[in-house]
Amino acid sequence: MRNFCDLFTLVSVFLLITTSSLSLRIVRSPAEGSSEASPVSNTGSEKCGIRKRTDNIIPDVDPYAQFGEFPWIVAILQTSPAKANGEQTLGFICSGSLLSPSVVLTAAHCVNNVDPSTLRIRAGVYDMNGDTNDTLPHQERSVKKISIHGNYSHKLLLNDLALLNMTEPFHFADHIGRICAPLGLTPSPDSYDSTKCIVAGWGKNRQADEGTVPQKLKKVYVVTVPNDECQNSLRSTRLGGKFLLHPSFMCAREEDPYNMVCQGDGGGPLVCSLKSSPEIYVQVGVTSWGVGCSSAIPGIYAALITNTEWLNNEFNNLSGTTTSS
Repeated sequence: MRNFCDLFTLVSVFLLITTSSLSLRIVRSPAEGSSEASPVSNTGSEKCGIRKRTDNIIPDVDPYAQFGEFPWIVAILQTSPAKANGEQTLGFICSGSLLSPSVVLTAAHCVNNVDPSTLRIRAGVYDMNGDTNDTLPHQERSVKKISIHGNYSHKLLLNDLALLNMTEPFHFADHIGRICAPLGLTPSPDSYDSTKCIVAGWGKNRQADEGTVPQKLKKVYVVTVPNDECQNSLRSTRLGGKFLLHPSFMCAREEDPYNMVCQGDGGGPLVCSLKSSPEIYVQVGVTSWGVGCSSAIPGIYAALITNTEWLNNEFNNLSGTTTSS
């Protein structure tokens, strides 16, 4: 289920956003006086990275997530320009993840040059077609500020990261929570299990699928791939034998050739289980781009471990400007 967006790069890479028609993929969806919980720790009343599921009801072979299974996932929606009659629609553009009640992490290509007042962030949602399969109500917030990585490149998608500051915080619940971020908690790739990683989103199963993106949240099991191996795989594509994979990226390959990261998954979190605490998941990447939707070629993600300084600084800056409820 690869989500891509419009991408005009020197290598013709295509964004994992729902509106893309290109063949390369880029994936574009506290209490008063209290401070934001740090994404680097797992202390406090609301622990981070806790996946919620009931495997005796829906086995892990099911491509669809369970309701509330990934409480950190959010849908990023955007209002359309008003029609002559004043009518506006709200459409899905990318996914994102909650780092705190007021801060969402997504891909920069999803929100670059976007007016924050046109965005709505929906947490606790499972079925985009309504609340038929949602057993608890979702929450929706407006965006106060967009903070894009200072070294982001629109043409090459380098450092494809952005943080969104809400006008008011989300209220954590059974189906709404935060993901752990790879700062002090996970200083190196050795901290997480590269074979137990998951990407969740509302993207297609494969590029050949026709029509709109799926309505229910799906999950794709992936294994991270070393950058040198990933670069060699990408050189076998139309990117060519001289293609160089920038260190701001990381790669992962799907385990199931029939369930892939594809159009509609952009901006969503790549999370992996911690070796020291397998029940806890940490976000290590953000879905960015790829070459088609094929399990033979790894997908490309904006790496968080190589951007911890930016992530920590910007998170702290935004946390200081959030609005208390």
